[in-house]
Amino acid sequence: MNILLIGGTGFLGSYLNQYFSEKNHLDFTYANQLNKNGIKYSAGKDLLSEVTSKKYDIVINNINPLNLSYIQTLQCIEDVVSFCNHSGAKLIHISSISALLENRFSNCYNLKKAIPEDYIQTEMNSDNYSILRFTQLFDAKGLSRKSQAGLYYLLKEIKSGNPITIFSNNKVCYRNYMPVELAISIIEEIISKKMTGVFNAHLDVFTLSFDELIRQLTSLNKNYSSKELIVVGEKEGLPYYIPKQSNELVLKINRQHDLMYYFTNAYNLI
Repeated sequence: MNILLIGGTGFLGSYLNQYFSEKNHLDFTYANQLNKNGIKYSAGKDLLSEVTSKKYDIVINNINPLNLSYIQTLQCIEDVVSFCNHSGAKLIHISSISALLENRFSNCYNLKKAIPEDYIQTEMNSDNYSILRFTQLFDAKGLSRKSQAGLYYLLKEIKSGNPITIFSNNKVCYRNYMPVELAISIIEEIISKKMTGVFNAHLDVFTLSFDELIRQLTSLNKNYSSKELIVVGEKEGLPYYIPKQSNELVLKINRQHDLMYYFTNAYNLI
C-alpha cells in the first residue's frame, strides 16, 4: 500500500512519518524541505500533480494552516482534493474539533481548520474520504510542548510544587487531551477497516473540566496541595465545545491504559 503523507515534519507528522516509514509503505511530502525519500511540496503554492507522478492508495493531509493565509489554505485543499479525485486515492484529512461550527468562529486558526472540511464534503464523494476531528494531542517526549503549552505548564508547575495561575472561567472550560499513540491507532484503524465519513476521533472518558484535570494532575505529586496552591487569574480561557466520540471508530481502539498512564509518562520526563 502506497501512502502519501502531506505535512510530515510537525508534531503529529513526525510521529506518522516514523510509524509508516517503519511499515515500509510510506512516501511523504512536506513543505520547503527534501530528503532521500521525501517530496518537496509547499502548501498553497505547489501542485501535487507536478511534484509527484506516483500513484497512491491513500493521501493523508496533515497540513497545519497556522502559517497559511485563508487563500493559501483554500488553494492547498483544492489541490489535495483535485489530486485525490483524479488519481483515485482515498483522502484521510487530519482535522480538529476547532473546525466544528460551535468552535470555528472563535479565532482565525479555527476558521482555517474549518475551510478544508467544508471543501472536502462539497467536492468529494463521501465514500472516498475520512475526516478525523482530533482534540488536543500530546506526547510524553514533549514534542507537543508548543501546541499544548497549557498542559505542560501545569505538569511543570505541579512537579516543581509551584502555584498554578489559571483563568477565571476554568470551571466551564473543558479539554480532551489525546495521547498521540491513540491518534495513530485511530488513523491505522481508518486505513485497515477502510472506514469513511466524518469522525470525532477522541475518547469521551478523556474529556475533563480544568478543575478535574488539575485534580488528576496534582495527584502525580503527593506533596502538592491543589487547594492551597491554585491561584485563579482574571483572564478568561477559550471554552471549546467537545462533541461525543464517534463510537463506530473509537470503540474499536484497544486502549490498554487510562489517561493517567500517559500523563504520568509526560510528567516523569518534565
